[in-house]
Amino acid sequence: MIETPCRNPALGKSLKIIGFLMIVLGAAGIPVFGSALDGLGWIVAIVIMMLGVAIYLYASRLGSVSAGDLLAKDKRAPIVFVRSFQDEQDDYSLTGYNKSLKSMDTDALSNNNVWGPGVQLQFNTLLESIGPYIAIGRPGENLAGIGAARVYVSDDDWQDKILEYFHRSQMVIMRAGKTQGLRWELEQLVEMQKPQSILLILPHTQADYQEFRQWANDVLPKPLPADKPDARFLLFRQDWTPQPLTPQRFLFNTLEPFFKQNQIERKDIRLSYFLKYDSWLNYLVGISVLIAAGLGLYFIAQLF
Repeated sequence: MIETPCRNPALGKSLKIIGFLMIVLGAAGIPVFGSALDGLGWIVAIVIMMLGVAIYLYASRLGSVSAGDLLAKDKRAPIVFVRSFQDEQDDYSLTGYNKSLKSMDTDALSNNNVWGPGVQLQFNTLLESIGPYIAIGRPGENLAGIGAARVYVSDDDWQDKILEYFHRSQMVIMRAGKTQGLRWELEQLVEMQKPQSILLILPHTQADYQEFRQWANDVLPKPLPADKPDARFLLFRQDWTPQPLTPQRFLFNTLEPFFKQNQIERKDIRLSYFLKYDSWLNYLVGISVLIAAGLGLYFIAQLF
């Protein structure tokens, strides 16, 4: 019997709203109540905001759907996400978070969230316009990971399941790592000879990149760049030539060459994605919400 994580879509949706409101109220409360509580009001506001982020991330995991349910409902060819389970867990450590911040500075990514869970939240919203975004879940986890819908299989069955997904897929997104499981998955992708459908998420650091490159070059028909590119993503041309994707302000713009070689155009992406992540309008909406919340808090404060 395969253990599956706790899921509650209704509660997850409610907690998401609560988390979002806490983020907005905390951010708006920094300038409004910054001088309160003997000048410590801004600390309280930041704590509220950070708790809101934690609740929002928890709710995203609690409210997730299973890959089986998603595939039953959405018959389009899936986008498959593969990665090292250890790398995914490390995202929630201080070391992992610090690595992502360094990557953001190095790669000059302004609006592209490079922290693992943040990337996956954005990918999930972006890719739902294209097809079901799925992955194999980490055995034993109490909550499903953020982003791709998970399926849970035994250690004896995971290779058969991922091969099934690879053959059904329209695209595969691989987060570069250093495990034997990833090596086996890359070997299968090379055998399938669909290089243009593969997108690599590169490691944050030069050291991690070199570890990945060392074994990946034994598998790939053409070698990866000798040094870590100033990029977060890398595609392959039809002849397996690797091409780093120049970072742009918005994620879709960064990935547009990859999407184009898979016959996906900007018009194929839902407007809701651009409003949420990839347009100047989301800045205006965000600022407007913060101003409105700040004014609301200010007038409430005047009543007491």
